[in-house]
Amino acid sequence: MRTSFFKFVQNLTLFSTAILFSFILLEVGIRLYFGHNPVWISPQVAHESTDYGFRPIPNQKNVFTIDKPVTTNMAGFRDDHWIFNDPEDTYRILIVGDSFTFGNGVNQDEIFSSHLERILEKDNRKFNVLNASAGGWNINEVVGFVQQEASSLQPDCLIYAFFYNDYDNAPSQRRSFSPTGRIDSRPSWLKWLSYEHIYLLKRSALLWMIRDRVGIVLSEKDETAKLLDNSIDLATFSKLKYTNDSISELLEFAAKADAEFVLVVIPPINSQSPKVFQPEYISNLRDLVQGQNGHFYDLTEVLFKDDKDIHSMYLWPWDNHLSAAGHKVVATKLATMISQLDFD
Repeated sequence: MRTSFFKFVQNLTLFSTAILFSFILLEVGIRLYFGHNPVWISPQVAHESTDYGFRPIPNQKNVFTIDKPVTTNMAGFRDDHWIFNDPEDTYRILIVGDSFTFGNGVNQDEIFSSHLERILEKDNRKFNVLNASAGGWNINEVVGFVQQEASSLQPDCLIYAFFYNDYDNAPSQRRSFSPTGRIDSRPSWLKWLSYEHIYLLKRSALLWMIRDRVGIVLSEKDETAKLLDNSIDLATFSKLKYTNDSISELLEFAAKADAEFVLVVIPPINSQSPKVFQPEYISNLRDLVQGQNGHFYDLTEVLFKDDKDIHSMYLWPWDNHLSAAGHKVVATKLATMISQLDFD
């Protein structure tokens, strides 16, 4: 009996050692191949409820987006203090959007709105670029913010950086926040685990990848996700009409404000090259915006050109948002677009 127990303990020790060795080997291999994963730092940027949904809490300091510091201005956005007494010849650009515009995982001076202002400053005309965005915003928060607050900003140009998951079909419900003010986006199967514990687990590159891929497997592919491979008929897409009508409201706002309207589509990293495949929803957005005298730009081609490493444009494989390099490419393209607008 004692011999059997000793053998059991010996086998368990060998098995545990093999598991630990395999874990370490995989951890080192992933880091050598992909580079070190970022370390999530608490507290992440906090949010508060508003009449139109939510926004980051104003005047935040010492908070983070993944591992990059965040400060918010008096309006609650990741931007410098907004100046309302610009010189008369200043062209004011208001950019609205979600976490891609907010710049999840990149430094504040690396997001495309910051790059854009620096690029445009080289021109003879003065430009003031305002960034009003928040992680988790969709069409409802964007339209609500524009309707309630954009008039006081008096933009000459309104740019909406659209991501495919901005589609919605009803006014926003109150979002749930974690105790630290983070939008609670954990899948249902993971809600028992706090974000702080998730951050600790993500210190391991291997556990980060396992967690993300398990989440993908367990998550159902909803109709919005089906837009990316045209596996849903737009005629039956429940969020199409509401979203199109909401974008039309933005166009109407811009027309009344005598401002240019620009809708820019940012592609997800899992999109295929436009030379191979073009999601139908992008063509629908183009027809909608251009049919109402707006400007439309699809950034898929500029981000997915053959001479670019697609993965370097994103925080892949750790996150699906744009990298600092991707933000710079977007800013350069936007600067070219804006130079073609009528400034008079």
